[in-house]
Amino acid sequence: MNGKKINKKIKSIWKEFRGEKFTERKPLLFKDLKKNPDILFVGINPGYSEELSALNEKELIRHDRNIQAEKKEEAYPYFRPFYDFTNNWEHIDLLFIRETNQNKVKKMVCCGKKIELNEFGIKQLDLFSDLLKIIKPKIIIINNALASTIIKKEFNKNLYSEDFKEKGFDYFYLGKLKIPIFFTGMLSGQRALDRGSKRRLIWQANKALGRNRKC
Repeated sequence: MNGKKINKKIKSIWKEFRGEKFTERKPLLFKDLKKNPDILFVGINPGYSEELSALNEKELIRHDRNIQAEKKEEAYPYFRPFYDFTNNWEHIDLLFIRETNQNKVKKMVCCGKKIELNEFGIKQLDLFSDLLKIIKPKIIIINNALASTIIKKEFNKNLYSEDFKEKGFDYFYLGKLKIPIFFTGMLSGQRALDRGSKRRLIWQANKALGRNRKC
């Protein structure tokens, strides 16, 4: 399944829930996903600003790609810490709703206060494995607490944690593919990891990649 097929599925979800407040904004769509990057960073959902409402589909895809940039200093602040790990990275979000307030996002996809996904949330999450199959990263870093909670709950059968005490990370099984996965918090912003925790995470990530690199 390629990016175009993923986008077709995303748009079909938005069409199915047309008329609901959470589908008034255009969803996140994908183009030119990097194959087999060193690290795939996974957030919860794309942010939103009013200026995006005037952009058409192609312009939004171009905008979403441009803010990642190819150089750390040119990237949107959210993406800059990724370059401290490697230049060979990709990023996706678990959900495709454009909303900056995470509490609002949680209400859109969860039934009640507990992390119980509604149909709208489940249909988006079903595409996560498809995206992983396209990207096939060497390791995965989930850099959002809510995304970590959802993945641990909804993909429990795909996770293997028996080696954590020895290696310091879990594994995500994608068919026969066994991918090291790290669950952590934000790498930028007010709730970002402190420098020491980030430094250890970089060390662990490089260990999982089988290479030595100064942190």
